[in-house]
Amino acid sequence: MANNTWAQGIEHSWVARPARTDGGRPVPVRRRFVLSDWLPSAIAARGGRVTRESERALADLRAVQDARSAGR
Repeated sequence: MANNTWAQGIEHSWVARPARTDGGRPVPVRRRFVLSDWLPSAIAARGGRVTRESERALADLRAVQDARSAGR
């Protein structure tokens, strides 16, 4: 900064405590994406409709997973 002063909150690389809380408790961490959430049977079990778009998305996600497991 031009005037050599430090403003709190500018540096985001250090956080000693969770920035967001819910009634004093830390907000739960979002769970990792699970491929099985996209399976047509899982979508139908949640009451959703399996569409052509969700079938395509599942195929794309499987392709990415295969590529990652192959080291690409």
